Amino acid sequence: MESKEDILSEMLVKAVIDSISEVQSLNNRERVYYVDYKRAMMPKIKELSEAGHSDLNHITIEAYLVKAYVEEKYLLYANEDFSQYSIYEKDGFTDWPTAMALRFPGYKFDQSTLTIENSEDSSTIDFEDLKSLLLSTSEDTVSFKAFQSITAIQSIFLNSKVPPPKVLYASFMRSGSTLFRKYLESITGIATGSIYPNNYTMNFSLLSSGFKGETHTGNDIWIFKAHHPFLFSQASNPGVHKVMVCVRNPLDVIASFWHLRLTQTHTKSGKIVKQGEDD
Repeated sequence: MESKEDILSEMLVKAVIDSISEVQSLNNRERVYYVDYKRAMMPKIKELSEAGHSDLNHITIEAYLVKAYVEEKYLLYANEDFSQYSIYEKDGFTDWPTAMALRFPGYKFDQSTLTIENSEDSSTIDFEDLKSLLLSTSEDTVSFKAFQSITAIQSIFLNSKVPPPKVLYASFMRSGSTLFRKYLESITGIATGSIYPNNYTMNFSLLSSGFKGETHTGNDIWIFKAHHPFLFSQASNPGVHKVMVCVRNPLDVIASFWHLRLTQTHTKSGKIVKQGEDD
């Protein structure tokens, strides 16, 4: 017998699919943007809230959009950065199993934690070995070339027997953390982590875009991000040894944050469109 939580979960996922379908059916749209989906979803959330589910709001329902995408039985398609959705398969849109296989070959997806994990085929490296490679003055060694050939394809996790010294990369939102994480992964070859859970669309979009370390703060990563002092619910609180802080001009942060909220992505810019104009 299903619990009340399971029944509510199914209702919310169905509401997600219905909302995307409703928007997509308008003018035969090929894709549904996050802001349009959310606009269609809010009346359903209001109705459920008035029926006694007072804990539902525009933030808590994000977990059900992610759930609709990662669970195969719902068959929802999304673009690479999880900012546009479709109930139909089309160019540029994939279901999650396909996206997972393309972006993280050799890894597995843990559906209970919404995280990318090592499989038997995954390459890893001990932190002390990594440190020796990064400090090496020669790039002609067999071990360096082997490591370089592996990490040229994608970043990997650590397999340290001894916990590596943790480094927290702290910045206010829209200060450049995503770009700098990409640099760090390209330079070190190691996936960077994050203290935030992937059941929020903005965090899952980073995972979907290729950041396999999202939500990881354990011994398999070395550097992880946080937006301290701005905190979110459900964020973990791991111990750290060192902190890197990034500060950006607040005026640039405000403009960048507007684009983030409008496009629901870390990389795209939005624009103001007059009513009736094509999107």
